[in-house]
Amino acid sequence: MRTIKLTIEYDGINYCGWQIQPAGRSIQGVLCKAVRKMTGEENHVVGASRTDAGVHALGQVAHFRTSTMIPPVGFMRGINSAIDCDIAVTAAEEAPSDFHAQKDAVSKLYRYLILNGDTPSALLADRCWHIRDKLDIDAMREAAECLVGKHDFKSFQAAGSSARDAVREIDRMGIRGIPPLCKGRLGGVDLPPLTPPYKGGEDYPLVSIDIEGSGFVYHMVRNIVGTLVSIGKGKLQARDMEKILKAKERKKAGATAPAKGLYLVSVDY
Repeated sequence: MRTIKLTIEYDGINYCGWQIQPAGRSIQGVLCKAVRKMTGEENHVVGASRTDAGVHALGQVAHFRTSTMIPPVGFMRGINSAIDCDIAVTAAEEAPSDFHAQKDAVSKLYRYLILNGDTPSALLADRCWHIRDKLDIDAMREAAECLVGKHDFKSFQAAGSSARDAVREIDRMGIRGIPPLCKGRLGGVDLPPLTPPYKGGEDYPLVSIDIEGSGFVYHMVRNIVGTLVSIGKGKLQARDMEKILKAKERKKAGATAPAKGLYLVSVDY
């Protein structure tokens, strides 16, 4: 059996998330149907991340196994011709037979976009969180520093999680202002590397919060963002973040940020 690795971009606003659900249209379901149509086999497309309903992806990675001899570029073109334009396979390649998109991933980069200002955007309405209150970006950066490293993130874990524990490791975080469009990519995907002091573009209305780590518990990124926004608005102080982290109580943290502002940017192996 051959293993085909896909890189996928999607607008998640009209989907119930990545994973196939009893009711609702999923990204995984659409891709499985397209692959079955091409191969005549009961393929299962496995994704690196089970993104939630409304969450977007710029670099989701998935794999499936097949006995057909269709070349990777053939799968990319064939799948794209069979699905709607809010999902796109941007790359396809032959992977080692034992490659697993989820189990072999060593890190994932998520980006959350906030439009900070009085004026909303028609084009970004379903792709960012519009916040009118002026955010204190420096306070948000200071608060984020204590989250980097290995911690118990129970305070940022949503109810209903099946994870055995909430111990995870965040490798890097960055908060900065960016142009709404940069190099033709929504939200300036082609940003400089995340190196201290994470500054730049404070006058831009679009705020990018990048979080990279080896794994995340249910709603962890969105709950961290919601807490950072509370700090940016002055409802909490930057020093409160460490107290919230150590409390290991969800009610101590801020509200969950809306799904529409979250992007899976890339997965590393």
